[in-house]
This record gives sequence, C-alpha cells and structure tokens, in this order.
Amino acid sequence: MVVKGDVICGPQPGYPEPAPAKTTCCPPGGKGLWSNWRDWSFCASTTCGGCQIRTRKRICSSAAFGCPCVGPISEKVIVASNLVTRTSLAAHHSAKLSI
Repeated sequence: MVVKGDVICGPQPGYPEPAPAKTTCCPPGGKGLWSNWRDWSFCASTTCGGCQIRTRKRICSSAAFGCPCVGPISEKVIVASNLVTRTSLAAHHSAKLSI
C-alpha cells in the first residue's frame, strides 16, 4: 500500500486482521484436524534410579475454524531410568498415559 508516497508493508493501519471463519463442516469422522505429534521430551536426570516422565504434544489446527478436535492434546510416558538413555525410549518398558 502506498500512503503519501511511502510504501507500507505488512498489516495495514486501521485494518484489523480478519478472524478465522467459523464452519460447521468438519473433516470426516468429526475428530478435527490434529497436527503431527511433536518429538518426545528428553528424559530429565534422576537420582537413585527413580522414574522419569517424557511428554509430547500436538495442536488442534481446526479449532479456530469452529471444528474442535477429539482426543488428548498431550501424552505422557513414565520410563524407568535404568531402561532408557537420554535419547532413546524403550517403548516396551514404558507405560503410556493420555491426559
């Protein structure tokens, strides 16, 4: 946009960003649109062989458009520290919890 000879880039003054349009049309199955799961968090160091908790999250991409997601936004895994290194997850030795 050109204002008094100056080129203005980005959001224009006086024009608010439009809100996402609401919809009643959700993806098939009505479960919303989830992002891919993010990577599992690193294990925190513990003492005396205690348990560690790893978490991962995802984002409901369709909620802003009126289509909520079904299911957990995050997951936790409890891992015994003597079974896992900081960069690996022994899935068969862990318990998966959804919150």
